[in-house]
Amino acid sequence: MVIAEAQSLLSNSPNIDHILSSASKTEDWEERKLLVKKIADYQTAKIIVDHFEGLPEHQFDNSKKKFVLELDQLKRDIERYSLSKVEYSIQNSLIALIQSNDNAHFDEAIENLKLLSQANWSNGKIVLGEIPVEVYNKRIENLNRIIGGNSLLNRHKERLANRLKQEEVLKRKVRQNLSRLENLIDLGKLEDAKISIRDIAQSIRPDFTREIQRLTKAKERLDSKIIAQFVKVQKEQLERESEKARILKEELEEQEIQAKILFVKKNEERRAQEKVLSDKRARLDSLLSKKFNWREIQQILLKNNISVLYHFTDASNYKSIVENGGLYSWHYCDRNGIEIPRTGNSPLGRSLDMEFGLEDYVRLSFIQDHPMKHVALREGRISKTFLLKVSIDVCYYENTKFSNMNAADRKHVNDDSPEFLSTLRFDLFKKRYLDLTPEDKKYHQAEVLVKTWIPLEQILNINDFAA
Repeated sequence: MVIAEAQSLLSNSPNIDHILSSASKTEDWEERKLLVKKIADYQTAKIIVDHFEGLPEHQFDNSKKKFVLELDQLKRDIERYSLSKVEYSIQNSLIALIQSNDNAHFDEAIENLKLLSQANWSNGKIVLGEIPVEVYNKRIENLNRIIGGNSLLNRHKERLANRLKQEEVLKRKVRQNLSRLENLIDLGKLEDAKISIRDIAQSIRPDFTREIQRLTKAKERLDSKIIAQFVKVQKEQLERESEKARILKEELEEQEIQAKILFVKKNEERRAQEKVLSDKRARLDSLLSKKFNWREIQQILLKNNISVLYHFTDASNYKSIVENGGLYSWHYCDRNGIEIPRTGNSPLGRSLDMEFGLEDYVRLSFIQDHPMKHVALREGRISKTFLLKVSIDVCYYENTKFSNMNAADRKHVNDDSPEFLSTLRFDLFKKRYLDLTPEDKKYHQAEVLVKTWIPLEQILNINDFAA
């Protein structure tokens, strides 16, 4: 686009001599600038076309954006150079004009006119006599032109003096701005210094040699400061990153140490928990060892047609029974954090168990329809009952006892021997509770007391319970 504009300007070449002449004669500064710009634009276009017209196209295609930027900058540089050059030409022409108007010629013209007038002076009037009017008028015109030329010379000198004065004012302003710029650099206000350099570069004239040298040195100092600041910032950032990395490394090492400590602690806790569970299991398993005379007990039960024992519970307790692997005494559940959703025991019943030392026993009966079930339902301790059927093998456990009536009854008697078992009223277990006498009702509720727990595998209908 820049080259096309240049070629278009060259196609309409101006009359440079005529424009220069007009520019040197006009007293209107704005008009002179417009005339000078016409010549400068033409010279700029000529330089651009002469320089780039013969270049191969691939040099433009390699990096169009960069080339356009460089060409645009070059155009502005050439324009400034061309303006300075044309201004210089006008100044030279004016200097030539001033040098051509010498005072000797002016004085000679005045003297000739004076002699001419004296030669024809009569009675206070000029008498031309034989001198042609045309000659006299011509000499008068020459005199007026010389006087006018001298007046133009004076005006030019005044304009030149004013221009020098303006230049001095501009120089002073540039120097002040340069001092301010140097101060900004000293104070490390680099961003303000960049703006100041841009402003000074726009206002400084090409012939301000010393000021340009100061500006160049200031730019070099600024560049040096910027580089030093960049290095400092990079160094500080590197130090911060290094410190962060060090802290992170320490944190990771600390986390690793804590993780190891936690792992060891959890391992120890797990082992301790496993040991507790193992000890509990071993203790529970130890309770499953049989009495030395368990076969005698077996014979008594079989003789009286006892093949299964019973325990009523609420249906909501099924999950706890399965998850904990069996049926436990309420005392064991309390001490080991086993939750019983709905217990059939009453506070009075627990109190009596503790009084008789039977708090760690699971109660089993020989009858299916236990009267205490109806009491628990009526009092709301349970809502939906399920009757668990338990194997008679639990009667053979070493710590199993037998009670001749409900073990919560103060008149009950309990013992673990076969002899005591044979004294139970087996004849009452097949009868209806309501058909019995008050005394027989008590013996109807005889119980088997199993120490601490009954394993899940001894509950014969546990799968029916799940259904």
